[in-house]
Amino acid sequence: MAEPQSRKRTESLSKVYSKKPISEGYALWDREYLLAAMRVFTFKAEGAPPFVLAPYLDSVAEITLQMHDFEDAAEQFAIAAGKYQLIDQKILADLMRFKVTEVSSSAEIALEQVQAYLAAQDPQGNGGGEGSTEQTKSAFARVYAYLADLLLGSLDEEQANESVLQQARVAAELAVQLGWDRDHCGWLIVGDVYAASGDYVKAQEAYGKALQRCPHYAKALERQIGVLQQLVRAAEEGADDAGKAALQTELLSLLNRSIDVHPLANTLREKAFLLSEMHGDDAALAFVAETLERPPPEEIDVVGSSAKETISTLLKAKAAILADGNQLEAALEAATKALEVDPGDDEAKSIIRDLHESMAA
Repeated sequence: MAEPQSRKRTESLSKVYSKKPISEGYALWDREYLLAAMRVFTFKAEGAPPFVLAPYLDSVAEITLQMHDFEDAAEQFAIAAGKYQLIDQKILADLMRFKVTEVSSSAEIALEQVQAYLAAQDPQGNGGGEGSTEQTKSAFARVYAYLADLLLGSLDEEQANESVLQQARVAAELAVQLGWDRDHCGWLIVGDVYAASGDYVKAQEAYGKALQRCPHYAKALERQIGVLQQLVRAAEEGADDAGKAALQTELLSLLNRSIDVHPLANTLREKAFLLSEMHGDDAALAFVAETLERPPPEEIDVVGSSAKETISTLLKAKAAILADGNQLEAALEAATKALEVDPGDDEAKSIIRDLHESMAA
């Protein structure tokens, strides 16, 4: 007679996540796995003593804001403000309150509050003076980074105000000069300021510094890819074939890094198009076929994309590459499959319509 199996004890999900190091939450966040990062911070907060709660709630609030849940984000920022106040980190408590204002009222009001606050609390613009502690400097660094971000958000997309750009540049550069434990986020804002100014070379340098500090920082990879694409276009317009080839090689390497960090549908499509231009349609189609055979898993959340979107996007990329090569029947087949995967895809419908028109001409 077989002996009865002993009962296995299993830990609750909250227990499992609460044991994870906080660095894992930040790593997931940097890779843009927002739901997984949120779980780590939330469960860490559940069992944490009051004096260590603030950074967890601060992170939960930021991720919630990134997911566009504004009401919950405002609530979390308000709670985080109280927890920072509890441990006598007044500057960070004030920062949380400014973010409550931004989310629940407006970014314009928050900007006015931050500017008035810094004029009063840091009139010399050096992070609290020569005698200030590292903790004070790092707290001011975050406020200056936030100021730069608000200034960027206030710009008119059609015509950027040079004075506002200059203010944003000064604030962003002061933020990274003062520094804090996650100042790769500050270097991202420095890059954003230069990109908004049209200085793509300096933007590339700033995003590069963000990636030196955090090699798996998905946002910096995304921005750097965008900058390199601008530089490729500039080289093309200037008939600089050697420069264009070098930039494309760098761009392909960056796309591969981005896919390793977090494989998103649009990044896979960009790689397919670049392979087509650099190495021909066969190389691009082989990459698409291989990826369709084993589509990478993606985190499904309110700001991410699903496996269905990945497959649909790759099929549309295949259709575009085939159409460029005048293989219209094969292109139509790929676009039709994309529509079958996602019947509501307007882009797939448009591709099919254009292909029918081309074939009828």
